[in-house]
Amino acid sequence: MYYNNIYRGGSSVAECLLPKEKVVGSNPIHRSKICRSSSMVEHSLRKGEVMGSNPIFGSMTRLENYHKKQFYKKLILFIFLFIILFFLFFNWGVKIIFNSAIFISRLIKKNEETVIIETNNPFYGNLTIDSLPNATNSAKVIISGTLTNFEIVEFYLNNEKIKEIETIEKFEEELEELKEGENEIYLIAKTKDKKHIKKSSKYTVLFKKEKPKLEIIEPTDNFKTDKEEIKILGKTDKEVMIKINDLPIVVDAQGSFQTFIKLKEGENKIDIEALDIAGNLETKTLTVVYQKE
Repeated sequence: MYYNNIYRGGSSVAECLLPKEKVVGSNPIHRSKICRSSSMVEHSLRKGEVMGSNPIFGSMTRLENYHKKQFYKKLILFIFLFIILFFLFFNWGVKIIFNSAIFISRLIKKNEETVIIETNNPFYGNLTIDSLPNATNSAKVIISGTLTNFEIVEFYLNNEKIKEIETIEKFEEELEELKEGENEIYLIAKTKDKKHIKKSSKYTVLFKKEKPKLEIIEPTDNFKTDKEEIKILGKTDKEVMIKINDLPIVVDAQGSFQTFIKLKEGENKIDIEALDIAGNLETKTLTVVYQKE
């Protein structure tokens, strides 16, 4: 028995050659089985040609489809996770940023002069101090003011608590024992439960009890002249106001001053005053005699 399977130009031919002269040992049944097998092979190959593919190409197409499906699944999963993250950030991230900003703002405001302890309920309280003198010649100073929604006032002098009072709305107290030179004063208002506190601004009060310097360079006392006008020249401390016969005189940055006074015939009294910012007063009186020639 001879069997040839030939593939030419994309077609297959299955042939069963069983020469009649060589039929020894052959079996018609075997021959028919071989022919049927050949026909099945030919049919499979032709079916591949009809579909425009072969077994190798078909396997590659199924692999590409599988990778595409996996890619689309990953893409959908990525989009879904992105939407969840965006939703979480929008709901929680904004709150975190807002709370962080509030926390930083509280840290910055912590060292400010006015401090209000925050509670759950809104609270408004105010502490107002009437004007204080920049300087005084007394070791005592009177502080007055008003309160709103506070009941306790603490008085501080040079960072030391001097006294504490309970009051409603208005108050007036005298602080003693100012030291010579600059003194720092501030107040703290509190509620009775001490849940709310407010600190006032700091005030600087100069305590100076010495009189200002007043030096008259010219003229001398009991000076006689035959001129109707005379020059007054002198020197004092800085920030001192000079008056000559109740008229203010300009004082320069070095404390020097000068002016001209018109005299009347005979004896003239010239009153000179030096007043500093603390209220200390120094006076001098000169006598100048004007005699015509």
